Amino acid sequence: QAEGLTANKITFINVFGACSHSGFLREAYQYFNLMIETCPSFLAVDHYICFIDLLARIGCLQEAELILSNMPVQPSAVAFMALLGACRYRDDIRRAEEAAKYVFELEPAHLVLSSIYSSVGQAVSIFNDYPLHDCCTHDGNTSFSCKICHRFSIEIR
Repeated sequence: QAEGLTANKITFINVFGACSHSGFLREAYQYFNLMIETCPSFLAVDHYICFIDLLARIGCLQEAELILSNMPVQPSAVAFMALLGACRYRDDIRRAEEAAKYVFELEPAHLVLSSIYSSVGQAVSIFNDYPLHDCCTHDGNTSFSCKICHRFSIEIR
């Protein structure tokens, strides 16, 4: 602003992304409040996702959950995935299950939640609790530096 430049929606997304990856919570709050006060028409789901990602990355899962529940627009699956991913690193099964419930209809979060259970030593079959829908097969290949190629398939019902 001091140089006469004007921020737009993308500017704020970049600022929030930089704050998220640098752990600058206070600065992100300042910019988020600035955006609400000066440019409320800019505020979109993507800005909330960046802010939720920041909170989740630094371990403020309760605050991230609060932002999700108070968004003025319907949160996207990506917003819940930001929280879900952070739950894995914080071993927060309860919050992971809650976030996953919102994602299951839109995204195949079963593997993420299964991985979170595994990381805390709980071998639980979530496939019984959360039914998969629409049968389809996805093939994938992965290779390692030793030049071994593994092929796998998963059937989703």
